[in-house]
Amino acid sequence: MRDQRVRLSTLLLLVAAIAHTVTSGVRQMSMSPSAVDDRFSGCRAEMREKVMGRGGLLEQELQSNSEFQKKWNEASCSKAIPGGRLEHARAIEVYSRADKTFRKDFNSAVESRGANSSVYSSSFPYKSLHFLLTEALRLLQPNQSRTTYRGSRHPYEAEVGTEVRFGQFTSTREEQSHAEEDVGKSGTLFIITSRAAVSVENQPCATKDIEFLIPPFEVFKVEDVKSNDGYTEITLNHTRFHSYHNCYLFPGPLPLNSSDSVHSHGLVLLVAFLCLCLHVLGQIL
Repeated sequence: MRDQRVRLSTLLLLVAAIAHTVTSGVRQMSMSPSAVDDRFSGCRAEMREKVMGRGGLLEQELQSNSEFQKKWNEASCSKAIPGGRLEHARAIEVYSRADKTFRKDFNSAVESRGANSSVYSSSFPYKSLHFLLTEALRLLQPNQSRTTYRGSRHPYEAEVGTEVRFGQFTSTREEQSHAEEDVGKSGTLFIITSRAAVSVENQPCATKDIEFLIPPFEVFKVEDVKSNDGYTEITLNHTRFHSYHNCYLFPGPLPLNSSDSVHSHGLVLLVAFLCLCLHVLGQIL
């Protein structure tokens, strides 16, 4: 009975992940709560070994996914990124050189298979590629804000003043005019000020098809939404980084809920301690 409830809960979460994204053909921007947004804080070394170790997740997922295996075997990068390993550079090469079908399948899984540890463990087939890309972007992350642009043929809606995430690895362009070419007649142009947009086109073995890449866990405030010659223009500014889960495969580390998660956790403990003190004082008095 309990297993049935767990399966039903998992199914409902997956349905909700799809429903909150698409409404009547228009995609509603949100915080993408079901995204695989792990930053692996506190378990990077363990995850590195689990992914790249002998018989690890990378080997397992390559064997079970013929398309992923084909893309990985076609990668020929022989130069590691600064501070990283060859696998990090190859992950960027695989993603940047992949066809739209593969990237769409990968990002669809990233956006919807992180609702809980059960969904992630059993239904997310790209744990290795997700980790390697996340690590690569962390190693290459700039120390300054940058404004880039993204064009999409899909119509999007967003509420001014709210916080949103893309919930997937999102490619952007340096020139607005280039992004506008991707919009079409009724799509969306995003103007994005990011603190995590990594220039990947100049990295070893990457192609120029993808200029910048933003990770799933960057949070933006919706500053403006307006119609512009038939398409929608949405302006987003960085506010913080936020992950709903952390180290799913390694129970133990505190969930990395936000950049100030440790402080929030400490505040909760402090409030609980003060309540206990008041209770004790009440008993004494």
